Amino acid sequence: MADKRRLPGPDLGVNDYVWLSTRNIKLKVPSWKLGPRFIGPYKIVAIINPVDFCLELPQTFKIHNVFLKSLLKRYVAPLEPSPLPPPPVIVDGNLEFQISKIVHSRQVRRSLQYLVHWRGYGPEERMWVPASEVNANR
Repeated sequence: MADKRRLPGPDLGVNDYVWLSTRNIKLKVPSWKLGPRFIGPYKIVAIINPVDFCLELPQTFKIHNVFLKSLLKRYVAPLEPSPLPPPPVIVDGNLEFQISKIVHSRQVRRSLQYLVHWRGYGPEERMWVPASEVNANR
């Protein structure tokens, strides 16, 4: 009956990297609550059976290197950082950013404002700029 709702664990193979749960490992931290939940990543050296995996641990660890699949979590490499946005250009001695497009406009207290999308920046960097400060050609 228990197997009806049991989900299979992640598909892991030799040479994959995994995080190791610290549930049964004594760490030298002042408080268990403040310690890390997972350590690693460590490389899988061998698969003993569908449930037991042999990891490549550092020599400083004085524990056995075979762990249950339930104590492992697949390691996902971090995403590469996005490229740096372009620097401002100098126009008449002032630093100015280039406008990619004007997305929207609005009237606020008798002054016109534009929602500006800057060249080389994402949509989260859009901002409302007074029309008097926009130097855009058509």
